[in-house]
Amino acid sequence: MPHPKYDRQLRLWGQNGQYALSNAHVVVLGATATSTEILKNLVLPGVGFFTLVDERLVDKGAMGNNFLVDTEDYLAGKSLAMTLVENLCTLNPQTCGVACVEPCAKWVERFIYCHANEEAHSQKFPTLIVTTPRLPPSHTRRLAEYLRNVTQNIPLVYVQTCGLAGLIHLQERERLLLYADQKQETRVADLRIFNPFPELRQWFDKLDPRNEEIFRVDPAGRSHIPWTAIIYYALQNLRLNNQKSDFVPRTKMDYDSLRESITSLPCLSSHPSDGFLEAIENCRTALNRPSCLPTSLHQLLEDPRVDAPFLSQGKVPVQTTIAPACWAVLRGIKRFMAQHNGIPPLCGYVPDMSTTTQWYGEMCAIYAKKMEEDCSIVSQYACEELGIGHTGQCENTLKGETLAAEENNPVTRRDIELLTKELVENLWDLQLVQFSPGLHLGADELLRREPFEAYLEECSTRDEKCTVMLYAALLGARCFEEMHTRWPGDAFSCGACPEDAVGDDDLSWVDDGERLAQIVRERATWVKNHADKNEDEDILIRTCMEVARCSSGEPFPTACIVAAAAAQECIKLLQYRRVPIQRPMVFDGYRGCFWIAEAPECGVQTFCPCVSPSCF
Repeated sequence: MPHPKYDRQLRLWGQNGQYALSNAHVVVLGATATSTEILKNLVLPGVGFFTLVDERLVDKGAMGNNFLVDTEDYLAGKSLAMTLVENLCTLNPQTCGVACVEPCAKWVERFIYCHANEEAHSQKFPTLIVTTPRLPPSHTRRLAEYLRNVTQNIPLVYVQTCGLAGLIHLQERERLLLYADQKQETRVADLRIFNPFPELRQWFDKLDPRNEEIFRVDPAGRSHIPWTAIIYYALQNLRLNNQKSDFVPRTKMDYDSLRESITSLPCLSSHPSDGFLEAIENCRTALNRPSCLPTSLHQLLEDPRVDAPFLSQGKVPVQTTIAPACWAVLRGIKRFMAQHNGIPPLCGYVPDMSTTTQWYGEMCAIYAKKMEEDCSIVSQYACEELGIGHTGQCENTLKGETLAAEENNPVTRRDIELLTKELVENLWDLQLVQFSPGLHLGADELLRREPFEAYLEECSTRDEKCTVMLYAALLGARCFEEMHTRWPGDAFSCGACPEDAVGDDDLSWVDDGERLAQIVRERATWVKNHADKNEDEDILIRTCMEVARCSSGEPFPTACIVAAAAAQECIKLLQYRRVPIQRPMVFDGYRGCFWIAEAPECGVQTFCPCVSPSCF
């Protein structure tokens, strides 16, 4: 990047990640305290363009929970969206912002109309949309349903703050994450030490520390032997002593034996070098067995689409961002493994280690050559699957149309080779990410479908149950809003100003809390089935009363926390470099923790530890 101000974050997500962020267009529907903080956390790292949609003027509510407006803005009757955009842009001159002074529902209708009529060529459509409770639930569902069925992939993020609670809900198509530009300390090194391929074995033989002839001229050369070769020869000694030529350590006892074999090498242990110490430290590395795949990679290769790509259907389903070419390459990887005793293609990564520059260069060249050979085999398998001949063009007309890019350019052999190299280099970090449930489902349906009974069964304390009930109460509040056109606890309808509410009872929220509890009771399944019914009923009433008491209020400290988490998820969605949350996430400010409502088959995620006497 041309500006050094981004140096620190470039270390986090690299130039490609920063480029994706600087070319993004984020639309935020609703100028709330939370959405303003989200934009602040996107503007500072350098989001390229944003649009803030809201029709209101600066009011007392905005002055009370938003640092980017002041008394002069209120007295002048300025537009809230325009004021916020103006002040946000001062935080980063490289970011452009536009205020759209119109109701959020009207913007949604105009967006759907323009997008459906193929006007995308005449204007810049968003790469991400963030919606808030300022957008009515019916329009949220309409927007979400439309985004699910259009060709262009636009993630949708729903963010809400209510008192000391918050909710973040993502809608996105499934995506394949590569984790490019991994930090060295977190990257997986598949070094094939236990079962080296022929070229690597020949190179190890040149560095046999037991061979006096090799180091007769330069005895000090043993101190530069890399730790990979030391472990290899320690394993050979162990196999010889155990009379098992195919012995591979699998248990703690096996690895302890390997460690003892390393320390028993007399030619090295008498004068321990850095390589010797590294060998002792790294001898327990699990991925010395390349056939032991991580769970995420195993699940990806077992996906039915790997064995039967949807090429014959004539078009790519819009519910996925993964091109058929990716599935074809993954099928090639799986075929490669089937023909090589379950060993995947070599990723080629070699970590830094203590050795001579010459030996390290030779070793890197050996691994790189092996990776190229494996990639060549995999890409050939993928080309056969796609019908790409030796001419480099797709020979199957139907498949060629299926694999066409946005510019209708057919996929070539060169494209497959580049894609294969990228997937193989990041093989150990590949992960298929799927999101559910979608925001096209109403809160009423979510209350009926969410497995609250399973969530409660996983709770070990009353406080944890309170967090689960907060999720149910927030969903119930959206049902309440659809039924009464206002949030529970609000004496005025959506879109009106608090000053317009006249003659409302200060305790009207109590009645709303009771109605909210009844809404949840009628829809959630745990009310009838869960064993601790009486305790759950008490917690339900307390949480619903709390949501109604807080109403649509957004305390600034809570808004900051929820917005920081939401902005982080937005950056993940824009960059395709980290795993976003795949299920709704609740912030419980009473306990100071986040909770993700994991699907039952994935296991309910544990709560982060906290110290709190009770929820309320």
